[in-house]
Amino acid sequence: MKPAEPRQPHEWNFDGVKESELVACCYWEYARESHFICSTIQRHADYLAGVLPNTTEEVEEIQRNEEKLFGLGYALEIFVPGAFSDQQPERPPSIGDLDKPWQVLDSTERETRAIIPTVTESQGIVPIQLSPYPCSERIARAWDKMYERSLGEGKPVPRFSFRHGPIQVNGVQSARHFWSGKRETLLIDIEWGHFSNDEIAEYFRKWVVGARPKHFPNPKKTGRTRKHDRRAALRDLGVMRLLNFSTVANLKHRCPAAADYFKRLGWLGTEREKNFSAARKRALRNFRDLFPFLPEGELPMHATTKGGRGKL
Repeated sequence: MKPAEPRQPHEWNFDGVKESELVACCYWEYARESHFICSTIQRHADYLAGVLPNTTEEVEEIQRNEEKLFGLGYALEIFVPGAFSDQQPERPPSIGDLDKPWQVLDSTERETRAIIPTVTESQGIVPIQLSPYPCSERIARAWDKMYERSLGEGKPVPRFSFRHGPIQVNGVQSARHFWSGKRETLLIDIEWGHFSNDEIAEYFRKWVVGARPKHFPNPKKTGRTRKHDRRAALRDLGVMRLLNFSTVANLKHRCPAAADYFKRLGWLGTEREKNFSAARKRALRNFRDLFPFLPEGELPMHATTKGGRGKL
């Protein structure tokens, strides 16, 4: 796949991409920079179309490469619809699709590919739900035994508070039980008659902060921050493509629209080279961060700068 000359704005300007499509667009455009991903998806499309490999070695190579693509997780659905389900795609994905910029795809296709399932969505997992009876019953029975033991020994019945987190009493963990380390069943008493919804929610939030297991750290980059990161990553990619096509000094002649765009951003001036160079370096890092499974040494198709003077 030959790198496209970024003369058209859809190759370097991603400001018009919808918020709901940012993640898919980011994967799509960076994947267009990878010879490995493009060729692997093309081979997969050929296979679905009935074009079979000639030798056993080719079959094994295709299988190995496709297994690497699963390193994308559910994001693979952007390129191979139905990859994580038994449902077959309506049409085989082809290199012809990846040859097109995201913003050139028709709106229906973009909306469909932008729907990226997650483990929680595919398995119907929600943050909090009523625990099934067998789970809560197990905790209740443990509590009953602890209660009876305390009475029999003439000891005061333990009183538990969220602020204490997990507590061990006579070898029994109070009101909490972890299942396979991922899900926790918790028995609680809620004083609806004494506290408002906000007070109850705030108290529970404080407990969650302290009780979250250390091996499941709180995700930091979510919501608006993540969206900002994706849009910034796309802008960095656009800069890398432009620098592969033109020097910064010659940009106004080679791609006037891009020169005007970055002039409005304040990127052209006394320190113009610094802005563009930094963005290009970030794009190179983004490429490897998005696709860590790529063959060692593979670089984006637009990695080199005009004249080959840029450091990789």
